[in-house]
Amino acid sequence: EFDITKDSVKDENGNDVIDLTGYDNAAQNLGKSGDVKVAKYDSITKEKVLTGDAEFTVQEYIEVLEQWIPVGILTYDDEAKEYVCDGVTFIFHDEEGNEINTDGIPDYTDGKLYYTTANRGKFKVVETSAPANYRIDGFEKEFDIADEISVRYNSTSTAAYDTGIRSMVELVKADSITNEKLKGAKFTVQEWSESNQTWLTVGMLTDNGDGTYTTRGMDVNLHTGNSAETITASELIYTTQNLGKYRILETEAPAGYLNDLYVSDILMSDTDLGVIELTSDDLKATDTPIRVSISKESVTDGKKIIGATLTVKDSEGNVIDTWITDGAEHILSAIPAGKYTLIEERAAEGYIVASNVEFEVTETNEIQKVTMVDEEVKGKVIINKTDKATGKKLKGAKFEIRDELGRVIETLVTDDNGYAESQLISFGIYDDNGTYKGSKKYTIVEVAAPSGYDLDSTPVEFTFEYQDDQTPVVTKTFDLTNNSTPVVKTGDNMDMTVIMLALLSVVALLASATSLRRKEDR
Repeated sequence: EFDITKDSVKDENGNDVIDLTGYDNAAQNLGKSGDVKVAKYDSITKEKVLTGDAEFTVQEYIEVLEQWIPVGILTYDDEAKEYVCDGVTFIFHDEEGNEINTDGIPDYTDGKLYYTTANRGKFKVVETSAPANYRIDGFEKEFDIADEISVRYNSTSTAAYDTGIRSMVELVKADSITNEKLKGAKFTVQEWSESNQTWLTVGMLTDNGDGTYTTRGMDVNLHTGNSAETITASELIYTTQNLGKYRILETEAPAGYLNDLYVSDILMSDTDLGVIELTSDDLKATDTPIRVSISKESVTDGKKIIGATLTVKDSEGNVIDTWITDGAEHILSAIPAGKYTLIEERAAEGYIVASNVEFEVTETNEIQKVTMVDEEVKGKVIINKTDKATGKKLKGAKFEIRDELGRVIETLVTDDNGYAESQLISFGIYDDNGTYKGSKKYTIVEVAAPSGYDLDSTPVEFTFEYQDDQTPVVTKTFDLTNNSTPVVKTGDNMDMTVIMLALLSVVALLASATSLRRKEDR
């Protein structure tokens, strides 16, 4: 309504007119309105991400400026599980990019996008922040509300997809005793399935050959909502199914070790920064080595022997270890279960080489013990008794073998062949460590002569000399002789007469010599 006389103005010809072209008086229309909806999906499982903490910014395009300017941020609808315009007060811009005050604009409603002379209905929605534990995959969609009033990006084909955070696992494997890094183990990686409420295998860690194991280079077969469907990735990825829950299980220990059934739970989060390193002491995977203790002892007194060279071979003849005994138990660590042979290559001085010892190693955390015993070298005395003049073999000669203290350790009597042989004599001197220090001293004494022969009680001292570890018995042989005793015969008168005459002749000669000497003196 208007009054010509009151509201009119003059035109260029001086005529009265009514001017309704200014913004305050002009005919105003509200541009076409529309809205946009966006759903957030996991790029692997194709399931909605329901956390509601993503951020989508709506921008309008100002043609004059050729520039996109933000007008508002979508809100999350908990019921629909989508990001919507409802409840958003969008701020629009004029052709110079200045914010437009929408107060008092008839029929203007919050939560709507409006066509203006500046934006010409051209908008776009951009993901500016991903949900927790996801990375933005670059969702950005342009739309025109002049063509389509309601724009929907909420189906599996058009929704905003993000891929969960990615992490690489690096694990250290070590000996539980020496802390030495170990190669040759096998580790299975599993992810949690939220829909199936169980653990599903996704792959095996890669053995780097230096005691470290990693997801680098492994095929990670991630599961969708259906446990039978997988997608292969190069790293561990957070999904709506696993919620970042993984675990590592040791399925096979290195050779020579017991599987300590290592299990490590992993919960991925944004703080992992893409790499999870299980290298600290509390997360280090350790296995207990299979151990065998080998002792070298004297069969005589059980003393540990120093100086023997021992070798262990496996069932295929491969040398597992060779060492020289030092009086202590020798530990074979990380030895695989199986059959083995303990071989004495060289005995310590004073001992002889022992027979091979076969043993079997089983998978147990107990130290398995193997003992090899050595026989001390022994001595033997042989006596050959003969007549000194004729060489006749003499029976019945009795001898005592005495030690350094004069104690009789054995008595020998020669047989019909003049032969006597002792029992085996332990002649070595060994210290508390079982080390050979030389030979004991012995003496042979004849205590009874053969019948008709003189006793020769002269002591004969001797020692045994150790030869080598292949000579179990050192023999000392003594060839001893006796003189026969003269025998006076009786019962022959002629012989006695001769003897008496001879005696008388001797007496006469002596008397004659004495008489002659007296004459000379006179």
